[in-house]
Amino acid sequence: MSRIVPKTSVPCSPLVTAPYLAMPVLMMIGKNDEMIHCNPELQNAVFDRISGPKEKQVIDGGHFGLLWEDSSNFAKAVTAQIEFLKQVL
Repeated sequence: MSRIVPKTSVPCSPLVTAPYLAMPVLMMIGKNDEMIHCNPELQNAVFDRISGPKEKQVIDGGHFGLLWEDSSNFAKAVTAQIEFLKQVL
């Protein structure tokens, strides 16, 4: 795997902080995320570095595709979030 280091003016990145996450984490990844710092390769690398309990859901669409409440993507995301919370709370 290639090394992924996002160019940012902030001296912190999810790649650096992910190993310190010990709480349950649900990552929802847009299959076609168009945000440069949220591309699927970077998101998968962050997910792999999370040390605590984790679950990944890949949703069709881009970064903001989950926000349209009448869409099937929104329904899938909400269902996944509810099921995850039932498991960890």
